[in-house]
Amino acid sequence: KSSSGSIHRCSQPLSGLQNNRSFDDEQLCLFITQTGKGQSYIIDTRPKLNAMANRAQGKGYEDDRFYKSSRCIFFPIENIHVVRESLEKFQEAIENPSTSTSCGFYDFQKAVKDSGWTQHLQSIISCALQVSDWIRQGSAMILHCSDGWDRTSQVCGLVQILLDPYFRTVKGFCNLIEKDWCSFGHQFQHRLGQLNLIQYNPSHGSQNLEQEQSPIFCQWIECIYQILNLFPSAFEFDADFLIFIN
Repeated sequence: KSSSGSIHRCSQPLSGLQNNRSFDDEQLCLFITQTGKGQSYIIDTRPKLNAMANRAQGKGYEDDRFYKSSRCIFFPIENIHVVRESLEKFQEAIENPSTSTSCGFYDFQKAVKDSGWTQHLQSIISCALQVSDWIRQGSAMILHCSDGWDRTSQVCGLVQILLDPYFRTVKGFCNLIEKDWCSFGHQFQHRLGQLNLIQYNPSHGSQNLEQEQSPIFCQWIECIYQILNLFPSAFEFDADFLIFIN
């Protein structure tokens, strides 16, 4: 919690196609949003189309009719599968550049743009900037994605980097990773591909863990690098430290 506002993680009701309600969840969200001054927000970092697909699977998202104390807003950040494919295309563009002619350089730029990697970084940073601005104004925030350990960690971590200089120190940055990534359950082993390829999960069934790999943490580190590159004097560490962490 900051002096000017607050940011919280909260589970969402599993509404499904029947639009079930969770009164406990609604009451909890009401209490949280009342801690701020002025307009409060519930931020869903999924594309709305993805959230609707999750609802068809029995999950769901907040309905404005039942969460009247705050505005429910979608900030579309793509899922792990889109990010994984994007990085593969980006790496292919970098490893096979055609820069011998001006036309070749254009093809290289187009390949980088078409990979979508920079657009994904922009989506995360833009969301974090908006959330930071609202918190500075005193608003209370509830921020989530589908599970709360990928996009949620990316945005929450970046917001704290932007708002609190402590997290721009070496010690603070390490504590931030421990708090918002490790403690909140980011699946490093799955995302980095360090487990067997097939695993049974009671809630998800048999999973091909190769499809669970995604450079989510790497993506977050690069977002921080872009900010560090613009404001190097605001950080106690440099790009070499980020490479070491990653």
